[in-house]
Amino acid sequence: LLLKNISLDGSAKKICADKFNNNHYFPIRIYKNNLAANKDFGGKMPIAWGSHENYLIDASYIAGAGVIYEKFESVLLPFLITRQIYGGAGWLELDNKNSQLRFCLAQRPLVTTSVLSGAATSNRAIISTKNEPLADGSRWRRLHLTMGDSNMSPIALWLKIKITSLLLDLFEDKNFLLPYDFSGLKDPVFHFREISGDLSFSHSFFWGGKTHTALSTQKFYLELIRKFFLEEQRKEADEETINAIELWGQALSAVENRKFEELAPWFDNFAKLFIMQKTLSRTGRTFEDRKYKTVYFKKGKAESDLLHYLKSIDFSYHRVNMNQGAYFVFQKSNACENLKTNLSEKLPFLIKDLATKENIERAWWLPPAGRAKWRFEATKFVEKARDTLGLRLARVDWTYFRADFSDEADLYFVNQNPYAEMTADLEFYISRFERTGKV
Repeated sequence: LLLKNISLDGSAKKICADKFNNNHYFPIRIYKNNLAANKDFGGKMPIAWGSHENYLIDASYIAGAGVIYEKFESVLLPFLITRQIYGGAGWLELDNKNSQLRFCLAQRPLVTTSVLSGAATSNRAIISTKNEPLADGSRWRRLHLTMGDSNMSPIALWLKIKITSLLLDLFEDKNFLLPYDFSGLKDPVFHFREISGDLSFSHSFFWGGKTHTALSTQKFYLELIRKFFLEEQRKEADEETINAIELWGQALSAVENRKFEELAPWFDNFAKLFIMQKTLSRTGRTFEDRKYKTVYFKKGKAESDLLHYLKSIDFSYHRVNMNQGAYFVFQKSNACENLKTNLSEKLPFLIKDLATKENIERAWWLPPAGRAKWRFEATKFVEKARDTLGLRLARVDWTYFRADFSDEADLYFVNQNPYAEMTADLEFYISRFERTGKV
């Protein structure tokens, strides 16, 4: 999985080619984004991977006496194709001749091909129908989404996941959504892509008995969630919920008033837009032209250098190196600090870190309660036995752990209980290895 996110620079490729067989190390750069290359570099569809989101849904609301799945789909689709306003990671799209450039709000719409699919890597869908609960299947179903972008901004990541989970709360209330019409959305994949490339936010589509834009759709869902939590109080609105609703409203208001710079410190697509716009503005051009959605470049080295410089920013933004990645450099800049003032004064919680460095460090090494601890113990066991017994292969999944050793019997452990932190077979082999040094 990690190798999908690795991009080698020129020197690293040469070192890799010349020295790989001699066990030399070579530098790598790791990026957290969704497209390996622009599809217009060579005219081929890019290699892509998704940012996976998983939500528990009460099983009774998906089947049996609950709301039928078609209703579930119709409620979610208008929301999901427009969530990229604040959830997208931004992307520069080039044409085949590298003569024009379009800024997109999100990356995943460019490679999404269907509305529903059980596949994750080939037939990329807006909603996954993969029925793999990974929890107590009698109580829960899993909503599995891979249509969203990988966010560098923790605020953007938090907001899109929190708002999506709040919408599911509305869905699980059997009566609240009954008066509302969500039907009529045609070709959501097409609109998903069109919205991504529309910085005028004027692209329109029909659903629920009226014509909407991405902005009006998100405002519709915002008012629904406000009514559910704050007005009718059908479910308690904790501090996190209130904060998310307030930030959501402020973000949509800023977009409506085209105050994109206010959103740059908090949302990846607007951060990229701000950074690139500063460079592009020196040429008298802009991505935000209401009439033209593309920026055109003439042939010539200077223009080509500028175009590829903008594209390098596009990739560098996702580099996870905290000293060199463009996202981190921007966050430390005076420009970013100045832009934070307006929104953080309205929403003081934005000043605080969502997770402290201590919490992050703890999460690296200490698993949460449940089956994660079982996987943790299995991993520690194999690491201890690795050098002594000659480990050849280790594989871990949600429910199983496999370890193949050179001179010993291969081990295979299964844990179907999401709450079980240890199983008898794993405990037996850990104990025997500690006593005898063998498995």
